[in-house]
Amino acid sequence: MAGYDSRGAGFRQGLVHGLSDGDGHRGDLRTLLLAAATGAAPVVAVAHFAKAVAKVTSWGGFLPLAVHDPQGMETFRGIADHTLAAPARLLGLSMVGWVMLGLTLILAWKAWNWARQVPIESMIAARSGLVGAATLFSSVLTIWIWPIS
Repeated sequence: MAGYDSRGAGFRQGLVHGLSDGDGHRGDLRTLLLAAATGAAPVVAVAHFAKAVAKVTSWGGFLPLAVHDPQGMETFRGIADHTLAAPARLLGLSMVGWVMLGLTLILAWKAWNWARQVPIESMIAARSGLVGAATLFSSVLTIWIWPIS
């Protein structure tokens, strides 16, 4: 194949050119990935926040036990011997999922409008990253809302 070196750099350049030429973008792969990551960033931030809230609501009930037993040995023995019941969740995962799904969709809608500030040649990549991340994390939050047993 003329123009392609043995390391495949020519092929990669041709592939990037072919992929980016479809959306009118004449830049390199780094620019496209940066634009896609920039578009996805707000939704990914909400997903990390959702995970943190789920952990806090799951383990937050242990806080009073941790105050009374900082090393946790008595608490561990009590839970292991079934003389102490494990504390309940502060909120159910379903409730956390509903709130975070709403927050994700609101932020995704706002980020769609923010994508207008991205240079025009990177807008499709930014919005593609946003839609991909919003779809993925909305699916995860939907599973939180309706757990499969």
